[in-house]
Amino acid sequence: MFTTKSKKKKKESIFFQKNGGAILEQIVKSFNGNCNFIRNYSIEELNKATNKFACEEMMYKEFDLMVYKAVHENRPVLVKKFFKNLSDRSSDLADIANEVAIASQMSKHKNVLKLLGCCLDIKSPILVYEFPENENLQDYCAGGARKGVLPWETKLRIAMDIANAVSYLHHGFSKTFIHRDLTLSKIFLDRDCLAKLSKFRLSLPIPEGKTHVDTEFLTGILGYIAPEVMVKCLWTEGSDMYSFGYLLCALLTEKSVTETFRLYYDDEEDDTNNNNESSNSEEEEFIGSSDMNSEKNSASTNIFMHNFRAELKANVLHHGNGKAGNEVRQADREMSQFQYRGQTRHD
Repeated sequence: MFTTKSKKKKKESIFFQKNGGAILEQIVKSFNGNCNFIRNYSIEELNKATNKFACEEMMYKEFDLMVYKAVHENRPVLVKKFFKNLSDRSSDLADIANEVAIASQMSKHKNVLKLLGCCLDIKSPILVYEFPENENLQDYCAGGARKGVLPWETKLRIAMDIANAVSYLHHGFSKTFIHRDLTLSKIFLDRDCLAKLSKFRLSLPIPEGKTHVDTEFLTGILGYIAPEVMVKCLWTEGSDMYSFGYLLCALLTEKSVTETFRLYYDDEEDDTNNNNESSNSEEEEFIGSSDMNSEKNSASTNIFMHNFRAELKANVLHHGNGKAGNEVRQADREMSQFQYRGQTRHD
């Protein structure tokens, strides 16, 4: 029995050193070694908090992780557990370490889901966050169980909260970080519907002396990806702003990206083309090589602007001359002056 315990402790120590070393490396690389204190949870604590990660405690599941609602020290927390084999590749562990490094720095902002700590003494680190009582923003939009619940004024405030968090990511540190995966599912809401930005695994800093980040592979959800990213895999602050625009459209209209495009095509093209496009074919318009017709990229922006401004005008009629109506009019004036320039710069 003593031997078994010793082997377990030795194994935990190996995992702790491997995982802790990866996180430390990311902190040094991204923040010059500056770090904020987060708690180190033991696996015993998290087993107790989640009832040994029981299925009934699981909130949702993604392709590489499971998220649980747990109670630790009489406090609800959100626990993110990655699949056991995820850290077999150094790149996967680096992504998790990147999440810890950036989230721990971002947690001081009120519009960021606070990272409370992590468990490092198992193969794949487990992350622990504050619990968002109103859960995920996706639930309140297209296809969500709570669609139609949020009033217009709350939606506008949520949009401002998200913009504040993204601005802090871009300008709050010595390096400019690009989120690279800004969608509805990355936003959580607390009990007062205060928006909380999360999920920084894919976030990258713009290298010193550069104006963008070059990546080998494309990541993200179709529709939210900026044209220059689709064509050249170049990421800038503008890439996040493009994603934010689609997020805003989805939030205010409560329609999915696919629905937004379908609305546009129904209005503009059905008179000359009676062959309705499927959702798959619409998505395929966002997939292609660097020789993709640039007109399709600019068309995607026009689609967003067309439907977003239509929604703003509808809400002006709904809210009339009150304070909310004036806010909507101002938003419409600003959007009418907005022109997206999908230009890329090379060093």
